[in-house]
Amino acid sequence: MKRSAIVVGGSIAGLLTANILVRHGWNVKLFERSSKGLEARGAGIAMQRTLRHALELSGVDVSKELGIGINNRIGYYPDGSVVARCEYAQTTTSWGLLYESLLTALPAGIFHKGAMVESVISEPDFTKVRLSTGEVHQASLVIGADGIHSSVRENVAPEIKPTYAGYVAWRGMLEENEFPSELSIDDFSSFSFGFLNNEEAVAYPVAGPGGSIEVGTRRFNMMWYRPAPKNELYDILTGSDGVHYPTGIPPHLIRTDVINNIRKTALLLPPLFARTIPAMKSLFVQPIFDLENENLNFGRVTLVGDAAFVARPHCGAGVSKAAADAVALFEALEAHEDIPEALEKYSSDRVMAGKNAVNWARKLGTYLQCEGDRQSDNGKPVSAEEVVRYTGIELSEISNVLFS
Repeated sequence: MKRSAIVVGGSIAGLLTANILVRHGWNVKLFERSSKGLEARGAGIAMQRTLRHALELSGVDVSKELGIGINNRIGYYPDGSVVARCEYAQTTTSWGLLYESLLTALPAGIFHKGAMVESVISEPDFTKVRLSTGEVHQASLVIGADGIHSSVRENVAPEIKPTYAGYVAWRGMLEENEFPSELSIDDFSSFSFGFLNNEEAVAYPVAGPGGSIEVGTRRFNMMWYRPAPKNELYDILTGSDGVHYPTGIPPHLIRTDVINNIRKTALLLPPLFARTIPAMKSLFVQPIFDLENENLNFGRVTLVGDAAFVARPHCGAGVSKAAADAVALFEALEAHEDIPEALEKYSSDRVMAGKNAVNWARKLGTYLQCEGDRQSDNGKPVSAEEVVRYTGIELSEISNVLFS
């Protein structure tokens, strides 16, 4: 008899997990709370080796180019002088391209939109989920892939909550044909960093509309980290409709005065960022959180991706970590017929990996010297040079640097 799984969450973590299990003989249902597609969500992603392997297992054709190769990194002071430069080969892509590739690979009839899971009940021999419609579905295993504010985690480990890191990331993209003419192709094509006091901006090219990586059709992806004490965060996340959105505000509801202030402040950044950020038609803001777990084994329920651990974006590995989770879960299930035993193996493998990613990203975040991080690493924040060298490196390299 085929084993069955319910995957909760239809973003990349859920799609990776569902695709891998389906292709290896499982009956799978995937429930996504949003009734709309998620294509427009997310921004740039670093393609790490772990992610490429998971895509192969998911049935995605990785022989074709899925991103843009970058070899150079360079960091700038506000006046445009160079902080540091180094070589590091990697590939960047867009969230939308990966999402579409995984959604296309998933067989029809598995993905169910507008399906909100309200409760999860784990029994000795099966697990049930109840949807907001009252429908009840049963499977051998339930996998929470529903992100930082996971409803599955809320059911099985309600004491685990995200912790605000003290800063936000402003994000945006610029079409390649809108890139300022006074800037060079090297400005567009490098992995670039800009530093301003305790602020940090990052930019690199990603695939354009439809996943195109042809010159002239690509996009320039930007992320700008800015400290935001809780009172300031409250103001940023209060929308033009007067409603406060504590977990993240829809981009179209960010108030005009907040956007205008960001565009004005961007002029203080190094020239690459001062000229590109004000030209970006749409900006959105992401509060930065940490999330850690001591256990990922809940009988016949487990967690993957941001539902399990959230590492700040500095490590550039959110999607790759989700990919590693999906692969490790699959391998544990292949090795152990008994699902609770498989989840025990998965948990023992991934808890330490998750903690390493969180600690590494937290360490990189000490450059911003936000409240709560000032005592990290014996009170010594990382330098701008270290930010340039170590941001977004391969997950497999983290432990070598973290514990050196």
